[in-house]
Amino acid sequence: GGLFVLAGSLMPAVYPVWRRIDRWLKRYRAHRELYPLWSTLREITPEIALDPAASEFRDRLRVRDLDFRLYRRVIEIRDGRLALRPFLDAVVARRAREDALESGLDDGEVEAAVEARVLAAGVENARRRRRPAEVLPASGLGGKDFMAEVEWFLRVAGVPPPADPSAFGSSTVPPGRLDAGPV
Repeated sequence: GGLFVLAGSLMPAVYPVWRRIDRWLKRYRAHRELYPLWSTLREITPEIALDPAASEFRDRLRVRDLDFRLYRRVIEIRDGRLALRPFLDAVVARRAREDALESGLDDGEVEAAVEARVLAAGVENARRRRRPAEVLPASGLGGKDFMAEVEWFLRVAGVPPPADPSAFGSSTVPPGRLDAGPV
């Protein structure tokens, strides 16, 4: 009985510490899982990175100020998507939606699969300096608050990358000037 009394008396002291540790672990996991998506966008638009680590290994070792780092990562992913907007193809989005619906995914998974495929094709278009004939309009997808936004990008980052992003049938215009006109 004494052990139960001891365990019960320690709970008020241990529980808040456990919650802080659990919260930190979840944020660290999210920060790590968003790295590939962030890294790909940063490769195309390096100006989005405020304070990038020299490598993925060094990024894993940066464990201080994790709330700030996760917040920056989400903002930088959003900034990277905005920078890619002239290269995001509406035709790819329609085909990705059709494929995702045919595969039987639910609504949230369909939107994440479409976003992942559109971003992959946009990155490939930016690398090859091709602009699509029909640019995808701005996306209102994401979350209502910060953690919902993190969860959204985790779903997008969790979609397996395509074997060949150029196989999406992008409807690109001939290469030329890359400016998208007035933003």
